Amino acid sequence: MFETLRSRRTSTSATSSTLKEKLIENEPPKPGESTKKVPYVLFFMALCAVLFCIGFVFGSHKIKFTHDFEKKEASRVTEQVTWSSTTWKEERQLKEQPPIRPTTETKDNWKSSVIFDSSPVYQGRPWDDIAHEVAIAVKTGKAVSKERIPKHNETWWKRIPNLLLISDIKEGETNIVGLKEMFEFLPRNLSKLVGLEQLEAAEGDVEKQPAFFGEMTEGFVMDSKKNLPGFLALYKYFPNKKWYIMLDDDTFVFLDNLALTLQMDHFRLLAEEQPFYLGNPFTVSDCDKYGEFFDEEGKPNPSFAHGGSGIVLSKAAMERIAPHIPWCIERWDVCKEGDARVGLCLLSFQVLLTELQPFFYHETPSKYFEEYASLTGNRQGRPEALPVTFHHIKGPLVDKMLQLEKEAVAKHWLVTYADLAKAFAPEDFEFA
Repeated sequence: MFETLRSRRTSTSATSSTLKEKLIENEPPKPGESTKKVPYVLFFMALCAVLFCIGFVFGSHKIKFTHDFEKKEASRVTEQVTWSSTTWKEERQLKEQPPIRPTTETKDNWKSSVIFDSSPVYQGRPWDDIAHEVAIAVKTGKAVSKERIPKHNETWWKRIPNLLLISDIKEGETNIVGLKEMFEFLPRNLSKLVGLEQLEAAEGDVEKQPAFFGEMTEGFVMDSKKNLPGFLALYKYFPNKKWYIMLDDDTFVFLDNLALTLQMDHFRLLAEEQPFYLGNPFTVSDCDKYGEFFDEEGKPNPSFAHGGSGIVLSKAAMERIAPHIPWCIERWDVCKEGDARVGLCLLSFQVLLTELQPFFYHETPSKYFEEYASLTGNRQGRPEALPVTFHHIKGPLVDKMLQLEKEAVAKHWLVTYADLAKAFAPEDFEFA
């Protein structure tokens, strides 16, 4: 009986529900009410699908654009650092990998893109990759500037974007600065020590020919006053460079070889953090506590980088001594050579010399090969090694050095000691 009642109740409930639904379906709509029901869920899902599609298309385009941009950027960077990734090797690696011999067409195209006597723009060369990181000061004098400067200035100096010429007096509208301009960065009480009073009192003395190393003429004394003020001026004119270099006005530099030297890992990675400097070692002599060979304690005298061969300071070295250069000018004025004063200033603040002889050399290539047999150890450059600087390079000798570099560029290569030997060594010369 209970089952029958339960079935009836269920049946009645279902029937009444069906009748109710029919009545609702047949009921006329109220005024202003739509007869169609909007499928909100479906509409929302469709909207999400459309937005997803738009986002997918836009995102794919952006990813492709970013990929293309990064690909182009990577290609551009690869082109710029071709030398750094393949050619910046130490000398033993250069020996293992001989130069690629270009075709005649490639060689001719390369020659036409490099004009040594007039064009300041060079493509695909090691120096060009680091030139903006290097500031170079060239030390000259009024007596010799007109004789020495033009030949260098018209050729390889054009490749140096950060160049400062330091002299006795400023000359016309040129980029030569004199002692007066350099003195602006120094305390007033140092005017005598830097030679400014002497220069103003007897300007005619500057016309004397500056002497070579070891000859204590008035011109030499005046010239030796420029080194420390010159380095400070170079730092003030070109702050925040990775390398600071000082040369004489008759120093010749194979800039691409210099670039490879500075890009060796143990120099390149430490330049901004570790204070050190590079050059051709000469020994301090007869200066303050240093005698001819030994100091007052009996220790061997320290070395300094010879100025005519080139003095190269890392950024950290320059930043360490720059605030103390006025003190160094006063402290080491008793020394006769300006480059020795620089070396002792650096040594005073624990900056040590890294010796790079014969790559930085104090004489001409001819003199080097004449003295080769008397040189020992690492001072004898191997045929495949890369020379960097030579001193006393003037007039036609500049052209001869440039011709060697031009021939090396035509082969997509660099000047080596073997190249120098062909041009300057005696006929019977042989490498050890």
